[in-house]
Amino acid sequence: MIQQVHAQASSDYGEPHPQAAREFQQFAFLIGDHEVALHAWTGDAWTPPRPVSAN
Repeated sequence: MIQQVHAQASSDYGEPHPQAAREFQQFAFLIGDHEVALHAWTGDAWTPPRPVSAN
């Protein structure tokens, strides 16, 4: 049995897939690199910001 494999549509990093549903455009702001800082509650006060890498 021979299975045919077709090339999948691809996208550049940081861009939505070309065949993505139009409804996903509302989440476009999530694509890419972001700088995030987290604070932890110690019970008395917040800690200084801790950088976190997110993409």
